[in-house]
Amino acid sequence: MVGVWNADIIQHFTETASGSTTIRSFDQESRFMETNLELINAYQQPNLYHIGAMSWPCFRLDILSLVMFAFALVLLITLPGVTNPRLAVMYGRTLNMLQEDVIFTLSNLENKIVYVERILQYACIPHEPPPIIEANRPDPNWPSCGEVEIQNLQVRYAPHLAHVLCGITCTFNGGAKIGIVGRTAVVKF
Repeated sequence: MVGVWNADIIQHFTETASGSTTIRSFDQESRFMETNLELINAYQQPNLYHIGAMSWPCFRLDILSLVMFAFALVLLITLPGVTNPRLAVMYGRTLNMLQEDVIFTLSNLENKIVYVERILQYACIPHEPPPIIEANRPDPNWPSCGEVEIQNLQVRYAPHLAHVLCGITCTFNGGAKIGIVGRTAVVKF
């Protein structure tokens, strides 16, 4: 969840930065700032749970180490001559910190592996065909005259999304200049 919300923040920031002149010209800074704050708040909620989940094993390990360390220290003090208690205390604290670092690193690694899974998921997305396919290219003199007739055109941005154009039927006479205004660009013919 943290990675998903983080991606939304980065995407919104990128779109805002690239469209900053348009945002300023339409006096929409407050709307974009509000959206940014909402995305950051949505990111912080799972991030808090993420940090808590990573801290919980470290806390439990600290309690367990403290109990075992106290037991071993009492045992070393009651049995004199076995070993130096100061040396045992020094090694015991070092071992406790080392265990905490290992648990924290393993928890962090487990959470970061999600990024690898996402990269593998993106690697399996089929590639789009090239914009120009030489085998399907028409004759350079085509068309000398004519018209374009479109019947029941249905368009969607991806196979799993709903249609954005449904049942468009139109005819363009030869020599006419037309333009298509889309979500991301204007195409002139």
